Amino acid sequence: MPRFLFSPFFLGFFAFAIPAAQAASFDCAKAEAADEIAICKNPELSELDTEMGALWFTFDKLPF
Repeated sequence: MPRFLFSPFFLGFFAFAIPAAQAASFDCAKAEAADEIAICKNPELSELDTEMGALWFTFDKLPF
């Protein structure tokens, strides 16, 4: 896997490209499940979810 995928700049781009009111994998305004609500209420969990979403988005685009 290319090293640039894990560079702080690359990951930072995705972290800031997503609005703060929305986690990477779902819209907090529509959160219903307990885990979604917990992620939306906790800034650290929301940040981790955003990072994970960016990594998954990137991985999903790899040509293999």
